Amino acid sequence: MAILLAEDDPSVRLVMSRYLSRIGEVLTAENGAEALERASDPEVDLIISDHKMPIKTGIELLVDLRARHIKLPFVLYTGGIPSDTDFRTLILNQAVYLMKPIKMDELFATIDLARKISAAESSNYHSGCQEVFTIRDIDGIKWCPIPSGCQYNDNTRCKYG
Repeated sequence: MAILLAEDDPSVRLVMSRYLSRIGEVLTAENGAEALERASDPEVDLIISDHKMPIKTGIELLVDLRARHIKLPFVLYTGGIPSDTDFRTLILNQAVYLMKPIKMDELFATIDLARKISAAESSNYHSGCQEVFTIRDIDGIKWCPIPSGCQYNDNTRCKYG
């Protein structure tokens, strides 16, 4: 597995790269803009990003990735509770977040969750839709993205939100 790590702090990038190298090859980016360019590399299987970075934040990176139809599993880590807008963006884009300080066992569990969400999205994707429209329960978390313009929208109401 190849992991793209977007982190602007060199010391954090080094430490996280060492831990992540236990589960795969680690590619790094110093900001969201650089990560966006590297994400199109076919070797990349997963993206892990800091939220607050210069040039492009982690949320901006996520939105830009999805706009380019790059649906890789995505983990955002942040030092503060995401705003309502950021949280909604994470949910609608099938991404997960982790609070700092990061414990490596929690990071690995969050990576596993992000990969499960991505796999569930792929298995529920209808070729005529731009987004997933089913409600899923993955590891006890309710995920219910609402589609935009999907002609197969018979299950779009989120019962959990």
